[in-house]
Amino acid sequence: MTLFINNNAAILEYTASRYIPVSDGTAVIFDSYNVLAHTTNLTNFIAIVKETEKLVELFPASHMRKFLEVDLNEITKSVNSLLIHHRQARSLNFIGTALKYIAGTPDYDDLNQIHIVEGELISSNNKQIVINSEIQNKINNLTQTVNLLLNVTKKSDINGGHLYDLLANRNREILRELDNLAMSVALGKAQIINPVLLDVKEIDFILKSENNTNVTISEIIANSKLKILQSKDILTFLIKFPIIKFVCKKQIIFPVIHDNKLLSFESDTIAKCPNKYIVLKSNCKKKTSISFCQSFVHKDNFCLKNLLNENAASCNTIPAHNMPTVNLVDDGIVIINDQPATILEQNKTKTLQKGTFLITFQNEITVNATKFSNLRKIAFMSPESPAAHHVNLSDHISLLSLPYLHGLNIENRDYISQLHFAVRSTVYSFISVIALLTIAAAIFLMTKRQRKFQFADIIRRFNQTGTSDTQRGE
Repeated sequence: MTLFINNNAAILEYTASRYIPVSDGTAVIFDSYNVLAHTTNLTNFIAIVKETEKLVELFPASHMRKFLEVDLNEITKSVNSLLIHHRQARSLNFIGTALKYIAGTPDYDDLNQIHIVEGELISSNNKQIVINSEIQNKINNLTQTVNLLLNVTKKSDINGGHLYDLLANRNREILRELDNLAMSVALGKAQIINPVLLDVKEIDFILKSENNTNVTISEIIANSKLKILQSKDILTFLIKFPIIKFVCKKQIIFPVIHDNKLLSFESDTIAKCPNKYIVLKSNCKKKTSISFCQSFVHKDNFCLKNLLNENAASCNTIPAHNMPTVNLVDDGIVIINDQPATILEQNKTKTLQKGTFLITFQNEITVNATKFSNLRKIAFMSPESPAAHHVNLSDHISLLSLPYLHGLNIENRDYISQLHFAVRSTVYSFISVIALLTIAAAIFLMTKRQRKFQFADIIRRFNQTGTSDTQRGE
């Protein structure tokens, strides 16, 4: 229900709801990953360098020979810089052979998916394996042309200019490939995939693995995982890319406080699809304009799934002591959760009774003496209406937090103070009773002694009277 609207702010009430949905752009949903292996055998470059060194001797001492020698030195340096990673990288004892991980940490799921690829790398033992790079194919084609030229002609009849062009082109392709590999390794250590690393066939393989969701290849690569491993001189880039299932509207869920309790949700991120709601894992990745989210694998009787799809939901509750009562969701959106509020906006004050409200604003607003500013002047997130729901509260789960411990400390101090007061009151009462008993005993003893003296005086007087009467009779 909308309570207050003007050109700057709007106040929406969610007091009767169990949660507040807030739209957060688009979610690309996936369940699993596929793996692409981009492999390079560095031994091939070393062999080409040695072959070219022999061919350079066919050229006279001229500028062509000098240029080729400079190219060979650059190629050798580049290959050696890549081979250094083999000695410095972390190793994993896999099938009896040390496999070096240059970038990325393998987990159990990764090892299961790339088992065949890694087994092939280890069993190859630096032998020729399939090279899946277009540049590598160009280098191989140039090498075949050089070998053909050498086979059909004699050394004395070799066309030096034509051979030089072939060798120079091959050197340029090799240097381009080595620079690309070096850049890919450097970016891979920061978990960034070099888009130039992939050729047309590899890009086509990724796109064919996806459903027709119109997600671009750059967005898929930006949200993929990368591991770089090395077995001797074989360098492999393992790209673990998500297999997309749906593209839906992403929402963030904020639970509403009731009686100092709130519903315990398994996640705070959902996807609103045309026919249903899908619960997502909270750790969505947003490296581009859209979020990549993995669906939450759960049972059918989980609270949030049934709550969103308008089924009877059985939910647990947790204490609300760790939930901020005034929460800045995003620039231009503030949630007041089960609290009264005083709102100052454009020199106008509005007081809200205790409840839950969502406030959207364009410029500035002050809530309970706290000022909030919309620096972007626009809101990328927007409030949504919650689905109709029926909740059965099953159990209450106690949670530890700093606010809870602070409140518990205050309660304990109050209880200890009450105990001290009770003990002091008991002691004072006991002392008072003892004092009263002492005074009463003293009064009793004094009275008894006084009566004793009075009784003795009466007997004494009586005796004196009897003696006087006897004397008179005589």
